[in-house]
Formats: sequence, C-alpha cells, structure tokens
Amino acid sequence: MMSSVMLSAHKKCCQQNIVYMYMLLLYWTSLIKIYVADDIDLDLLSLGPKETASQRSTAEEQAGSLTSPFPFWVPRQAYVLNSSRLPENQRLWPEIGNGHLATVVYSDTIHMNGFYNGKTNQSHRARIQSMTSVRLKVDLPSVQCSQDYALHLDEGSFIESTNCNNMSLTLSVRHRIYAHRTITELLVNEIVITKTRSQGTVDVTLDWQPGPPSQDLDTEVCPSSQHYPRSPLCQHSSTKQRETDYSTKTEIYMYYDQVPSILKVESHVTQMTWVGLLSLHPNADRASQAYNEGRSLAESGSLYNLHVQAWYELWRSGRIDLLTRGQLEVPRLVYSGLYYLLSSIPLLNDAEWPFVGMSPGGLAHGGSEDFWGHVFWDQDTWMFPSILMFHPDLANTLLSSRKRIHQVAKMAAYKAGYSGAKFPWEAAFSGEEVSPSEDCANYEIHISGDIALATQQYYHMTKKHDFVNISLDIADFWVSRLIYDSQTGLQYINEVMGPDEYHFPVNNSAYTNAIAKNSIEFAQQLSKDIPGLRHSHSQSYSHYHQSIWIPYDPELNFNPEFTGYRLGMDREC
Repeated sequence: MMSSVMLSAHKKCCQQNIVYMYMLLLYWTSLIKIYVADDIDLDLLSLGPKETASQRSTAEEQAGSLTSPFPFWVPRQAYVLNSSRLPENQRLWPEIGNGHLATVVYSDTIHMNGFYNGKTNQSHRARIQSMTSVRLKVDLPSVQCSQDYALHLDEGSFIESTNCNNMSLTLSVRHRIYAHRTITELLVNEIVITKTRSQGTVDVTLDWQPGPPSQDLDTEVCPSSQHYPRSPLCQHSSTKQRETDYSTKTEIYMYYDQVPSILKVESHVTQMTWVGLLSLHPNADRASQAYNEGRSLAESGSLYNLHVQAWYELWRSGRIDLLTRGQLEVPRLVYSGLYYLLSSIPLLNDAEWPFVGMSPGGLAHGGSEDFWGHVFWDQDTWMFPSILMFHPDLANTLLSSRKRIHQVAKMAAYKAGYSGAKFPWEAAFSGEEVSPSEDCANYEIHISGDIALATQQYYHMTKKHDFVNISLDIADFWVSRLIYDSQTGLQYINEVMGPDEYHFPVNNSAYTNAIAKNSIEFAQQLSKDIPGLRHSHSQSYSHYHQSIWIPYDPELNFNPEFTGYRLGMDREC
C-alpha cells in the first residue's frame, strides 16, 4: 500500500529539497561510497546519464522496442508507485503534466502554462474544464473485482487497473492517463478492455466528470465551418479579465473527443480500445493539428510509445539512482521529486507560447493553497539547481522565463526610481507584480538577487552568455538601491523583507544584503571574464560589493537576521 507516496503538489518543496540535497551530496563526494544513518543505509550513489539515444542498437530502434532507462538493480517499485486505493484527500492524488498542460488525475480541471485570469493581485491560474475527465465503473454481479492504481514515474503516466475473475469470466480493464511528452498540446485517456472465458456481452460504464463550466472563462462552440477528421468537438474560450491595463485577454482552443457513456464488449470480441484525446493551445491551428496528429498516431498504435520514448530520454539524460538495503522510501522520494519537476517543464520552449516559469505548486495546481500558480523565488533558488545539474537545457528554459520579462523588470526599476532590473516577487503572464500581498510586493526584493544567483550557477555550469545582461542589470539595481554611510564607509539596504515574512520592513536583512553582494560580485567577475563587455558600473562593482554590510554579532558569533534583531524574535511570530 503506497498511497502515501502518491505525492501531492503541496509536498513538492520537501521533494525538491531532498533532490537538491542528494545532488549536492553527489557532487561533493564524486561517487565515493557513502554510509548514512541506519534508517537510510545508502550503499551506493550513482549518477546518470547511463546511456544516450545514439547508443541504442539499430535493431532496437527498428523494432520500436523501448529499454528502461533505469539500471537492472533499481527495483521497479522505486519508480512505479502502486496502491489499492487513492487517498481520501484529492490534493494527494497524482499529477500528470508536460510543461504545457497538466492535471490531477480524475480532476475536472486542467491548467495550462501562462494561462491566468484576474487583474494584477487577483491573478490566478485560469481553470480549464476537463472535457475528457472520466472514471470507470465495472458492475458485474457475482464477479469479484480488484483495483490497482499506479503512477509510472518512468513513463510519465497514471494507470488504473481493474481485474475481474470467476469461473465463467476473466476481465481486465486498464485506464491510462498521460499528458503527451512531445505533442504537448495533448491530454490522453486510453482504455483497454480484455475479455476471456465469456460468451456474453460485457458493459463498462464511463462516468464523465467535466465538472461545472469554468468561472474564469467565456466559452463558446467553435464555428461550424471548421471540419476536422473524426469530427472532434471544439471550444473557443477567453479569459474574463486581463492581467494589466495594457495586456489582452488570452484565448485558447480545445479540440476533444466526446466521452461515450458505455463501452460495450460484444460476445465475440476479446479486446477493445478507446482513446480519448483533448488538445489545447492558444492557436487554433496548433490545437487542431495536435489533435489530428494524435489521432493518427493512436490509430497506428504508436502514440504512447512516442510519449514513453521521450520520458525515457529525459531520465537517461540525468538523474540520481540509489541502491538501498531493502528500503524504497528514499529512492521513491528522489524519483518522485524529479518527476514532478520535470513534468512541469516543457522539453522545448514554444516560441509562439513561451514558458512563463514554474510555480511552487507545479503546473497541475493553481488555487490559493498553490500560490495561485505564480512564479516565486522557489524556481530560481530551490528548483533550478536540481534541474541545472542534470538537465542544463531545461535550466535554460527556466531562466528564459525570466529573460522573457526582463524588459518589464527594467521598467519596474525605472518606475521605482532605480537603475537596472527589479523583478516581481510574484510573476504570472505579463511580468508585472501580481502578489496578493502588497507588503511582499513592496519589500521582498531579494527575488532579483535570487534570479542573479541562478544565472551565476548557469554561467559556471555551461560557460554560456545567454543571461549575462540580466545579471548585469540586477547588479545595477542593487547598486542603485544601496545607501552609503559616510561615518562607517559601509553600504546599507533599508526597508526590505527577507525570507522571514513576519518581520518587515527591516534594515539590512542578512539574506538580502548577502544576495545583493553576491549579485554585484558576479557582475564584476563577468566584466573580467568576457572580453569586450562594457557596462555602466563595471569599473566600480568591486567597491560596492566589498562595502555592503552583513549584520554580525561578534559576542555571540552569528549573523543577526537584520538590524535590531535579537535572539528569540523568530519565535514571536
């Protein structure tokens, strides 16, 4: 019984920290054999990649066979999480996603990258009605049935299996749900019914559960003049509110199959399959093309294999494998944490509809408990390092979400009376500040330094210059934000909120000052490393970062959280 391992979105911060912890551990130990506490007892840490697609044999490619990316000594139970029942709390139910769209299994809601409704501090992920959400019902008198639920982390899919058996009938029903990894507009429901030892007809009921119409969208049926193969249904929706005064409402197109009420398996039939497709994109042609491609691949029997192959390649390109002494909890957590991160990032950044960033709750969630789907410092500080180490191409996608709003951040700094770029504490589609908390929006400016730290890690890992301008503009912002004290010769940063959101505004937050110091120091390094780089403050960066004051108590030998902080203040919150 592994229902507790069907990991929910609100547990992801813990998962991501676990992944990050092991990645750092792996980095520093360079694959040396490690022994930890008795409750974990790690025998071995091994680092992917194990193999690449080019190393597969030609015979395997021609046969279309798919070899598991995990080594033989990793138990299958470490990356296929089974349970005979789902948790009572639906927030704990598994999620499937591909970076463009995502959903909680059996949910009546789909969320799409960059799709928000509500103005400024009312912005939140727009709920999209899941028009192919379905639950199976197998009601066979005098026949005993069992159910199993499995989240396949390796294949990026969720499977519900129902098996019924008596003297006259053996029935197997498999319901597979997945967000296609390469045709990212597609959400797929695949039902396969296998029947033996039965002379009669068997009915499997499909309980369609799309939920109520979305309150975030104005929806209409697509014009009847549009015709597509197999005649999918079509909806055109637009958000009810635009995010800013200068932005527009967002439109989406959905093409989907009508869910039948019953799948009838006639007496002479031993197996039947129903594949329900739903495609989603702001561009009508993209959505329709994705549906048509998915339908063609489904009919040829290759739709799922293409999806699995992409997930296998992703796992092969980088991961952590743990060999434990009969314990599966830790490897399950590590694989699950990486799975949920990867399922929220697209393999390729869509130039027409670019990736806007990763929210702490993942792409499948977007309510108040999930920070409305906004992008925080979590992406740059906690999620980014785990992705960068094993998937630098996806790390580029994460930072590109910041590059997308770079000009908006420069305008924000200008409006506030500063230089450089001031990034929003919470970002959605427009790049404007959308935090429901005015205090966080005004004072929690360390977000810009957090982004600079991510660009610094990317630069050191790849030596690419993709985000140099962002780094320099953030350094300029900090320089313009500094206050010089002529008596001490030190630079201060006042009126801020550090990661401790219970004390604000404070002066000289140790974290904020440290991240600002690091941002400026990195800009100075860039000015030395890159020939011909010219920037307004490149000659004076050294002076600024050396004179930023970090609070320090020599008597107690620790860094107070901010000016005026005393021990125990954190317990007063």
